[in-house]
Amino acid sequence: MMVSKFLVGALLALFGAVPVVLFLLLVVLATVAAFPGTIEIDGLGAVFWAVLLSLPCAALASAVLYPLRLLGLRNRYALGWLSMFLTAVLVMAWTPGLHTSSLWPAVCLATLEIPLGWWLQKRDEQRRTG
Repeated sequence: MMVSKFLVGALLALFGAVPVVLFLLLVVLATVAAFPGTIEIDGLGAVFWAVLLSLPCAALASAVLYPLRLLGLRNRYALGWLSMFLTAVLVMAWTPGLHTSSLWPAVCLATLEIPLGWWLQKRDEQRRTG
């Protein structure tokens, strides 16, 4: 029996998307747990909406910040912080059932992205050099 290339591609995309969705779910749940008085959710549906909206919001944040790259801002940590902050703000603003009273969760997520990015970069360099 011949399996179509489309079906194989769809299955590979699905298996590639599952770890990403699980990671985003972990980030959303950890953020809600870390800021109990600042973030309120109406139910489990709001968590899944936040996960689903995080990738489009990240794409929009990158598109909005692209002119900064053209103007000469090349610091990857500054751009990473701005991108993560804007993504978190957009997710907090657009997720139905998610209510926030402060921007501190977005600031903290963006700030945590800097050492995480540095650590991942060092780990990749160590893997390449042996």
